[in-house]
Amino acid sequence: MRDAFESAWSVLKMSGSMQAAMTHDLPSYMEEALNQKMKTRNDARKKKSKAQKLRDKVQDHMEDADVIRYYKENHPEFFHSFMNGSGEE
Repeated sequence: MRDAFESAWSVLKMSGSMQAAMTHDLPSYMEEALNQKMKTRNDARKKKSKAQKLRDKVQDHMEDADVIRYYKENHPEFFHSFMNGSGEE
């Protein structure tokens, strides 16, 4: 996929009068190119944020598993009783 600036530049080169296009259209093309760059950056940041959230979720799960494993191994009677419904009020 071509860069937004390259796309805008090719449109400018195809226009009949380069000078007229530059004075009237170039700001619009530049704005669009900047908007595309911002969108690309924001999408990358969003993906990074999603990845970090998933890493945090995995880390939380591993920490929870450690607690469950501790009770299962060190207090097996309680754990099995609890898992079978004991402790319900």
